[in-house]
Amino acid sequence: NKYFEKSYGWAAFPKVGKLAFIVGVGGADGEVYVKNESGVVQKVGNSKLALVSGGWSLGLTIFSEIIFFENEEAYQRFIKGNFEFEVGAKVHVLNAGGDAAARTTGSGGS
Repeated sequence: NKYFEKSYGWAAFPKVGKLAFIVGVGGADGEVYVKNESGVVQKVGNSKLALVSGGWSLGLTIFSEIIFFENEEAYQRFIKGNFEFEVGAKVHVLNAGGDAAARTTGSGGS
């Protein structure tokens, strides 16, 4: 996948759960990976994902999500914690199902 090849690193959340009754809330535990200078991928920490969505919705959704870091600056911003998506962020998100705003708390060095 081109995202894995071109990114500095990523945070992977294999099982994200979202429960909704008018307002949706959810979350997941994930792992953070970066490439070293040789291009070898290493796990560098864990992360928690919290989701909140507005608008009328009802039900339970389970999906996977990967947040890609375009460069080291985007990664550093992510691991400082309380990362929120905003316009112009140098991160790309791929998710399988679900439509939600995401906030994370990252922790480096495990």
